[in-house]
Amino acid sequence: MVSEAIALGIPVIASEIPGNRGLLGDDYLAYYPVDNEVALASLLYRSETVPDFYSALKKTNRNLKRSHSPKAKEAVYSRIDEPVNEELRKLVILKIHH
Repeated sequence: MVSEAIALGIPVIASEIPGNRGLLGDDYLAYYPVDNEVALASLLYRSETVPDFYSALKKTNRNLKRSHSPKAKEAVYSRIDEPVNEELRKLVILKIHH
């Protein structure tokens, strides 16, 4: 759901779990501890009542949206795939020749 919210431009309030940290980054503004409904309620209230906080979430979301775009992901994967594919090619050639 986090990726979908980012793609739609919806600010995210997220539980503090590794998957969310991987998507949003360690310094994201709106994490709450797992199973802490009071902290979640506090973040929801803050996003509704503190315009600067909500604006910061929206700005962060715009930045995340750019970094999570298909083009951005493709650029990252191509940098990973090139060396991996080259190593696989070398292995296949070695296997064929032996």
